[in-house]
Amino acid sequence: MMKYVPSGALLGATLLVVVASSAPAAGAGIENGTFQIPGVNADSYRRIGPADSLQPTPWRVTDGNVDLYGTEAANNPHQAVDLNGGQPGAIAQVFSPTIGKKVTITWKEARNTTRLCGTNATVVQKYSVTVLGKTTVTSDPSGLQPGVWRTSPQELTFVASDHLHTLTFVSQTPNDCGPMITDVVADEG
Repeated sequence: MMKYVPSGALLGATLLVVVASSAPAAGAGIENGTFQIPGVNADSYRRIGPADSLQPTPWRVTDGNVDLYGTEAANNPHQAVDLNGGQPGAIAQVFSPTIGKKVTITWKEARNTTRLCGTNATVVQKYSVTVLGKTTVTSDPSGLQPGVWRTSPQELTFVASDHLHTLTFVSQTPNDCGPMITDVVADEG
């Protein structure tokens, strides 16, 4: 038995698919800025290196390794990345801003929440954030109390010169007490 489908319904479904697939990504293309993928138990963490198949997609661990913290372990409503797993690490994401637009990337940072790292006031937790290979911000949440997120977001601003740019966060901390980041957003203005 053949099923009758009104031609208008088929056309409507086709238009819906075309419109949905051509919609621009929100926030100038940064995705998973709260590192919710992959999910981690709230009070735990997961260590991720470049060769691991489970990445915080579309972010990629590009060097060393990082720890992905659950919300309770991060002391944050969102998951977070500790830029040092057992060694200094780096994460990167390719995103698509509009050429010629001013792009402001913001993120939140905190001093590492683990007991050993948090109680050692001498541990420096510096990291750098780079776009275009030359627009860099270096930050250091070491002055914060462990697990207390800086109230004002950090930011990096640049003018998009291409359709694809790579945003990279790189730890400059030599041990396993790395800075933590979350809530990464890009806005065009």
